[in-house]
Amino acid sequence: MNTSAIALPHWHSAIRIGRVRSLFGGLGFLFSVCAFATLQWTLEYVLASAPTIGLAQTLLGAGLVFKLNLMTTVAPQPIMVVLVNLAPSSGLRRYALYCLIVATTVLWCVYLEPHGPFSGEWTDGVLHHGRWLAGIFESATSLMLLVISLGYFRTAANASDVLARARVDEARLDSELQSARLQLLQAQIEPHFLLNAIANVRTLARLQPEAAVDLIDNLGRYFSAALPHIREGEACLSDEMRLVDAYLAIYRVRMGTRLSYALDLPPDLAPVRVPTMILLTLVENAIKHGITPAVEGGFIRVSAARDGSALALKVADSGCGLKPGQGGGSGLVNGRTRLRLRYGEQATLQLERAEPRGVIATVRIPLQRLS
Repeated sequence: MNTSAIALPHWHSAIRIGRVRSLFGGLGFLFSVCAFATLQWTLEYVLASAPTIGLAQTLLGAGLVFKLNLMTTVAPQPIMVVLVNLAPSSGLRRYALYCLIVATTVLWCVYLEPHGPFSGEWTDGVLHHGRWLAGIFESATSLMLLVISLGYFRTAANASDVLARARVDEARLDSELQSARLQLLQAQIEPHFLLNAIANVRTLARLQPEAAVDLIDNLGRYFSAALPHIREGEACLSDEMRLVDAYLAIYRVRMGTRLSYALDLPPDLAPVRVPTMILLTLVENAIKHGITPAVEGGFIRVSAARDGSALALKVADSGCGLKPGQGGGSGLVNGRTRLRLRYGEQATLQLERAEPRGVIATVRIPLQRLS
């Protein structure tokens, strides 16, 4: 049995609990309004009665008033809330149900009235008690407004829930879109390096057959370093350095003494995860635009270091240096886009002139995003 099948009963239980809770949604709102009104009525009774019957008698009467208000307002609340949540979203049926809620609640309050028509104290008809009828009309009107406000409160709460779910879905879709874009950018890198490696094999095999063994060894190192992580978004910095080492070794077999290089990786930064092939993109750019055009070749240094709260990855070459318009190639554009999608504005990729000549390409990534 798979995991989904095992979790299914728990899922159904969660759905049932959610449905029951939704039936009582708004109960806290209704209780808060009624509690405030009850306290207000009790305070009005105290202020009106204390000057005439004394504080002690007033407090005793206030307790009875508070108890009566509590019974008449709190007891019907769960039923009122359930009926409001079950009411249609619009139309006459909705307001007919509201009227039924109000009528039922008013009858409940009349029944609990200690001196009302059901108490046996009345000797004449209801129509002879105008003040009482005015009070019932006022209560019914207030109750109708309360029920309608509860309905609008639930409508607003439901709309808020729908909006929150929509925002969560939008964030999830945006994350999936960014992930898809990253995968597309990664897919654009892969054939470029693979085809470039094949071209190197053909060139070196024709021009320098004696270097075939070294070429095959370095090519094997290159693919053993690249293939395990080529489909991943991130890899350990040590793995990326091994990939760069193998790549530069292939070019050194081809270029001979025209190319030399050095790698500098502090041990504490070896396990830090960085975007795959971001260093290799900069190295390939340095060879293509800096070392290869120079007759005497040049030197490439690849280094990693802490720069405050950021990780600084540098590829410095002593080649031809920056030329007008350089820095906007597809490899660098691809790299900047990948960094922006993964880290936002906190990551940068910059080119600057090196002294006495050459280019320094620097990638800065916040270390807290890499741990």
